[in-house]
Amino acid sequence: MSFLLDTRTIAVRVRNTALAVALTASRDRLDLNTLDDVEPDVVVSGSLLSLARLAGEDGEALIRDGRIELTGDAMVANDFREL
Repeated sequence: MSFLLDTRTIAVRVRNTALAVALTASRDRLDLNTLDDVEPDVVVSGSLLSLARLAGEDGEALIRDGRIELTGDAMVANDFREL
């Protein structure tokens, strides 16, 4: 895992629901948290379908057309994407 991600957190939120999860990177693992426990460096939000499609090849297009919203540190978001 990249040392650049050490102690960095990404949150994933499903729009129009209470569903949210935070992943915090450490040297050798990813910790799953609630958003109550951490302040994320990056927040990714979208519909459940759009979030699922984000894992596919059209992920960048989903961000460009607004179906996925990305806020926070873009460099951290890119490092998590590469992970």
